[in-house]
Amino acid sequence: MRNALGPRGLSLLWFALLVGCGSDAKLNVNNAIPAAVILSHSTGEGVREGDMLTLLGSVTDANHAAEELTATWFADGMTACEGSTPEDDGTTTCEIAVPAGDEIAVQLEVRDPKGASGSASVNLVINETEAPFVDLLAPEDGSVFFLGEAIA
Repeated sequence: MRNALGPRGLSLLWFALLVGCGSDAKLNVNNAIPAAVILSHSTGEGVREGDMLTLLGSVTDANHAAEELTATWFADGMTACEGSTPEDDGTTTCEIAVPAGDEIAVQLEVRDPKGASGSASVNLVINETEAPFVDLLAPEDGSVFFLGEAIA
């Protein structure tokens, strides 16, 4: 019995099967990237050395509820407040002591249960709180001056 399709028909059949049954079609499930915003401070804002600083942020995710997210705070690259679940409205807080130095980098990172993450950061300027030291060079100790007299 001969092939009813002929050699050309058989080639077309193989081509149709290969193209029609390709595995290029994939099911895509998109996981939105969560977002973080630091609400309490902005870059360049001054803070006082030694003060306790309360940081406030907000985290959101288009396809996960707040209770499914994890918020972690960092100060100068070190974990300041371990990952915790934000409030129902997405807010999260962290309290840190302001160290000595010129600047402190604060970062809020949010992670969803599928591993996607987002972050926000601010750089705060640290102001010294120690009283300045004064060294009086004139007038010399023990000098006597009268009211209204110029001191040179």
